[in-house]
Amino acid sequence: SKNENLRRRLKSSLNSSSFDNASGPTCDVVLSAFLSEVQRMHPAAPFTMRKIEQNSNKCPLEYNNDPKTDGIDMGDGFGCIPPGFLVTYAIAGTLKDDAETYPDPGTFNLDRWL
Repeated sequence: SKNENLRRRLKSSLNSSSFDNASGPTCDVVLSAFLSEVQRMHPAAPFTMRKIEQNSNKCPLEYNNDPKTDGIDMGDGFGCIPPGFLVTYAIAGTLKDDAETYPDPGTFNLDRWL
């Protein structure tokens, strides 16, 4: 580990025989926080895709004259995404770097998850 304090903290948590909250976060909580921060900093994939399913939502009539049309309403006048459409959105470079959600986003900090 490049961060000796983090390595010691993780090792201490993993070696702990106590799994109660009396002495602080438990091993599984610290390990979960560590893994969440690893995934935030280094996503497994740069983007993800989802297919819009049938009956996922009803689009308002202003986007389509057929009230039975399924799809996802994008809101704010952006229209609807029809069923069967693949939506792709970026993870790397967007969500993980959001300073409003993750203060000091360039710093590895597992405490943000505890």
